[in-house]
Amino acid sequence: MEGVGKAAKVIGGMLKGETDYDAEAAMKSLRVFEDASSKFGALFPEGSETGDGTEAAPSIWEDRDGFNAALQDWADATAAAIEAAPQTREDAGPIFNPVFKACKNCHDNYRLDD
Repeated sequence: MEGVGKAAKVIGGMLKGETDYDAEAAMKSLRVFEDASSKFGALFPEGSETGDGTEAAPSIWEDRDGFNAALQDWADATAAAIEAAPQTREDAGPIFNPVFKACKNCHDNYRLDD
């Protein structure tokens, strides 16, 4: 997930106007999200609930269907953003909003606070 965090910072910086909007960099970040969303659920098999200082909340295993649905929401929002391929900051905001909303939903429900 470190790669996802770095990718999110790239897009976030552009959306906040901290850096110039770069459509190629945004797409590269979205591809990181796409790759992670296709693999992430498998990182939490039954029996991996504890250990190694995990930030995974017990709700991942207690509400597996909800967790899988949240991951699918993120994957779907990411796919829609990739398909839209926004070329400007103004276009990107509404397109990337569902991606980050899906990220927040998963963090709020399936990740322990630091």
